[in-house]
Amino acid sequence: MQFLETLNRPLFNLYDFTLWMTALQCLIFAVLLQCRREKSASHHLLSLFVASIGLGQLAFFLTYNPYLSGILSHLGQWSFAPPALVFYLQGPLLFHYLRALTFGRHRFRFMDLLPLGLWAVASSLSLVLWNETLELWLWRPFVLVGAVGFIVSTAYGLASMAVIRRYSERLKDQFCTVESLDFLWLKFFAWGFLFIWCMQVLPPFTYHTAPWVVQEVITHLPSIVELIMVSFVIVAGLLYARRMEKVTEEPEWGEPRSDALPPTGEMLRELDQRMRAEALYAKPRLNIERLAGQLDMPPRQLSHLINHYFHKNFFEFINDYRLEQVQIRLRSPGWQDKSVQEIYESVGFRSKSSFFTLFRKATGMTPTQYRAADQ
Repeated sequence: MQFLETLNRPLFNLYDFTLWMTALQCLIFAVLLQCRREKSASHHLLSLFVASIGLGQLAFFLTYNPYLSGILSHLGQWSFAPPALVFYLQGPLLFHYLRALTFGRHRFRFMDLLPLGLWAVASSLSLVLWNETLELWLWRPFVLVGAVGFIVSTAYGLASMAVIRRYSERLKDQFCTVESLDFLWLKFFAWGFLFIWCMQVLPPFTYHTAPWVVQEVITHLPSIVELIMVSFVIVAGLLYARRMEKVTEEPEWGEPRSDALPPTGEMLRELDQRMRAEALYAKPRLNIERLAGQLDMPPRQLSHLINHYFHKNFFEFINDYRLEQVQIRLRSPGWQDKSVQEIYESVGFRSKSSFFTLFRKATGMTPTQYRAADQ
């Protein structure tokens, strides 16, 4: 209880210190990121995102601290709207960073201006429609404009989760080995800030009904979590982002498709024959582009063929051939002196856990049980 009271003392308190710590940390890291040699779109977007978090903390301090907010209020209620703009940019910057990092494409579109339009509308309405009822719940126009900004960022946070889910699906359309492609940190990244923005939406709507302790926790917890998340973002962005495999998206409306002509039955039979005869499934580090190159076929056309005519993704397509060969070799007299590991590695599997999971799912038995069942 004493800790919560300390957070709520005016002028300069522990909460103000937390805001300043997070802001300085973000702005220093944003500058350092820009000083690095790497100049990719995802790198710049990460820098801008981190900077927006820092500026958001300064905006909180400017309006939360009684002394500074009193000075700002003398300029008029409109003066609180510009600082709130940063809350409309955090979610979109996270969304575009994840798009650039995972799909490798970042193109400016007219719809990207939507958050700016919503900020302009919310700022105008907060001044035109402000009345005693709104003041009772939202205290001042800044809170209304800021709350709409958090809702916008929350919506983009949900869209960011959809990007990660789509990325996970596309990985299996382009890679046959995905256990080494660790992107759990991305989920933690997106979920962490989505939690923060959802929490920041709550105070105006709970302050009059929730107990005092709940009010203080809801008000101050997001900034404390944000301080932790920023450190994680920087470390993860520097250590893991370089290891991310970019995938290609399905062509957007109006883009030419290389798979416009449907494949013939002869093409499907030839693909199956070559996969078996040349053991293409056993090639190391196989992905859709490498396989397409060996087959003299555009990657997008090969992906379309596998998805729509074999009714599988690339991960399933390749590993089904591998599992079929493992089953044959486990029961073949010529492979009886080979260990299970030697057999599954001979067909292209590299991860023991991944192989055992797929094998049990396909047969309902472990490889040892499968081999013993034929004896």
